[in-house]
Amino acid sequence: MNSAVELLQNRLITIPHSVQPVTYGVQVVFPESEGSDYHFEASVDKHEEFLEVSAVLGERWKGLSPNCNYFWYRSFEVVGAPAKDTVIRDWINTALILLGHDTKIKQTKGLWCWTFTCYYLDSGRWSRLSGNSALRHSNFKVPIIQQRIQWYQAKALAAPAQ
Repeated sequence: MNSAVELLQNRLITIPHSVQPVTYGVQVVFPESEGSDYHFEASVDKHEEFLEVSAVLGERWKGLSPNCNYFWYRSFEVVGAPAKDTVIRDWINTALILLGHDTKIKQTKGLWCWTFTCYYLDSGRWSRLSGNSALRHSNFKVPIIQQRIQWYQAKALAAPAQ
């Protein structure tokens, strides 16, 4: 098992999760909280050079967009970073923020791009965590929406990390 995953698991003692080997490395999967539209996953490659936290649509939305392969994510790359430990710490802290707070993801249909932006609720205020975009006329399969903006939400799985 990767040391980054072990460090993450040490911080997740009270949060249910499963660790699954995948072709590129290891994936930590967190359950979908009740009434949520998505769940989170944290993954790391075999060499601990590329780490990612991503949201995965729940069953209700997968039925509406069965071939969806693109949604919100935040990636962390060790290559070019001053310290690998700092990147791994940021990856772990991001996962803890997402699991310890209510979150919402905004999907925007623009003229050229699909944009996904993740927010978390902290002390009664929504804070932006990060966003990502994909060209609309590409091979990415995003959730099908009728309007220009769609909001998705998820409840916290645990109390905020200290």
